[in-house]
Amino acid sequence: MTPSTSVPLLIKGGRLIDPAHNRDEVLDLVVEGGRVTRLGKNVTPPAGAT
Repeated sequence: MTPSTSVPLLIKGGRLIDPAHNRDEVLDLVVEGGRVTRLGKNVTPPAGAT
């Protein structure tokens, strides 16, 4: 499956570590087409998310 045809992926309660932006948090995130498209607490999953 190529990223352009992939199903959205919801990761609930994942740990995000981003030293460039001084972030170390537990958040939800959505990956669509190989890119993070949503990030935050209690993210609403897109239609068809797994």
